[in-house]
Amino acid sequence: MRYLTVDGMPSGTGIRDTVEGGYLELHELGLSDVLLERFQAWSSEYEREAHKERKDIGAIKKLDEQGMELAVCLASAFPEYKIEYFSEGLTEKIFLKT
Repeated sequence: MRYLTVDGMPSGTGIRDTVEGGYLELHELGLSDVLLERFQAWSSEYEREAHKERKDIGAIKKLDEQGMELAVCLASAFPEYKIEYFSEGLTEKIFLKT
């Protein structure tokens, strides 16, 4: 079984290998074009928010909600993988309701 973590780490791709470490190239995962575009847009927006001098917790929570939705979509696309979500903005693991 493969373990993946969805997170909004600046300079990451949005999906990392939980056990091996390191970010995965999204186009190599075999994501649908729609899911690939959603991950790229979300990751870019999270990075912009993370680089702000004063973080907006409301914006971070909204981005985390979007990230968790993406994690659930990823889990549906790859039921053989164990998917987790980590909030970079809140620095905590958030358990998914799947």
